Amino acid sequence: MPPKPLNYQIAISREITVDERIDMHMIRIHLKPLPRYLLDSQFWESHLVCKGPCRGSTGDRVTQDQACSRDLYKCALGLLSSDMALVQFESTSLIAGNYHLLPDTITWEMWLKVNQQLLRNDATSPANINSRYLFGELRLSRLNQMYAIRYANVLSAYNFTYQTYSQLFYDHLTTLTAATIYVALALTAMQVGLATDRLALNAPFQNASFMEI
Repeated sequence: MPPKPLNYQIAISREITVDERIDMHMIRIHLKPLPRYLLDSQFWESHLVCKGPCRGSTGDRVTQDQACSRDLYKCALGLLSSDMALVQFESTSLIAGNYHLLPDTITWEMWLKVNQQLLRNDATSPANINSRYLFGELRLSRLNQMYAIRYANVLSAYNFTYQTYSQLFYDHLTTLTAATIYVALALTAMQVGLATDRLALNAPFQNASFMEI
C-alpha cells in the first residue's frame, strides 16, 4: 500500500522528518527529498535505462559484460511513485515545498505533467518498481523487532536508535520488570505446590518444578 498524502500525515499529527538516507524513506515518516536528476530524461537514459543483455533492444549494440541496471531503474521508479502518492494535490505540493521534498524549480503544473507521463507509460505499476516501495508508512519499531527475531539478537536492528546501552535498558525497563515479576510468581506458585500433599507426589510436576528452579 503506498503512503497517504502529506496533508493526511499532518492531520493525524505525524512528524515529517527530512532524511537523505534512502533506506529510511517512508519509515514513519522519514522522507528522502526527490533528487533533481530523477526529473532529467537525459540522466535516465545515460545512467538508469538498462543497457545490459536484459534490454533486448536492437538499436544499440549490447555486450554481455555490460552491467544490468534494471534493479536501480526500478528503485528510481519506486522513489518517484512514492512521491506521487505523497504529493497528490496542490496543497500537498505546498507542504512538500516547505520541507524541500521536491526541487524548488518544480511547480505544481510541472509536477502534474511528470505524474501524467509516468501514469500514461504505466511506469509505476507494481511490476515496474522495486518491491521495497510497495509498502508505505513502515514502522521502525516493527522493523527492529523483525531484525531482532531474524538474527536472534536484541541488539540487531534495522536502525539502532539508541546512543547508549542505558537508553536501551530504560526503554525496555517495563518489559524486563514485568518478565521478572512473572517468573517470580511462577516460581513461588511451584514452591507452594510442592508443599501440598497432592502435588508433592506428582512426578511430572516435581520434574517441571526442579527444571524451572
